[in-house]
Amino acid sequence: MTLRRIPTLTIGLLTILISLHGLVSDDSHLYFSATDIFQGETWRLVSGHFIHADLQHLLWNCLGLAVLGTLLEYRSRGVLLASLGVGLIFVSALLLTPFSRLDYYCGLSGVLNTLLLVALWFEWRSTRSRLIILIACACIAKVVIEVSQGISIVTHISWPPYAWSHVAGLFGGLFVICMLGLRDGRRGRKVPFFRTRDKHVLKQGPHHLGTDASKKTPCKTDSIANRSRFILCGYLTGRTYASWTHSITEILPRAPCRQGARIGYGRCNLRFDLP
Repeated sequence: MTLRRIPTLTIGLLTILISLHGLVSDDSHLYFSATDIFQGETWRLVSGHFIHADLQHLLWNCLGLAVLGTLLEYRSRGVLLASLGVGLIFVSALLLTPFSRLDYYCGLSGVLNTLLLVALWFEWRSTRSRLIILIACACIAKVVIEVSQGISIVTHISWPPYAWSHVAGLFGGLFVICMLGLRDGRRGRKVPFFRTRDKHVLKQGPHHLGTDASKKTPCKTDSIANRSRFILCGYLTGRTYASWTHSITEILPRAPCRQGARIGYGRCNLRFDLP
């Protein structure tokens, strides 16, 4: 595993959570408190999300951060940072309003709902699996039950649950998804919600596809196919984008090719030169 694939950011965040819980003896000056924040203790805007009520609260949030953080960091470290930042903003904005009516708040569960929705969106965009939709619906139903009943379905900690922070986290996830969709749309992609597993994209011109009719030379797809890990997404802004992903060499034989063959993959229009 290369250094880029090691989730160093997620590991660092987990280290901070565990260290704060184990090393800080008095957590009261780190809890999220709207009254104290308005009096100038602005560090509580961030520290309140990284402090936990008890060991069970810490373990559940660490488990969620380890899974969701690793999934997002594998896709893009920038997306993970953006999701954390947006989640903090949305949850903190809710807690600062008179609607919350809380003296103190702690925990990362609200922000984790932002990461959850973004991670599910990435998985659905790559696989178009109905299972991802079912998981998303189950998560939303869980939050609805917790808000309506005033309970916590998964955890039972020493503090009373505040499920509205999970709702704020979900809205933060929707905001991140919309921003990513708009970013892809501005790049001129016909299918803005599709992206391959690797974020490194190589641009190649049309001469990389098929045999040149005038020169009758073999196409260069053969040399790419021998590497066993690539996928071609064509007709995106009039150019061809090549990106490394799962092995599909079985549909790219090592032979001279003819131009114009197409294969559909999900919702992306792929153009391959097949013999």
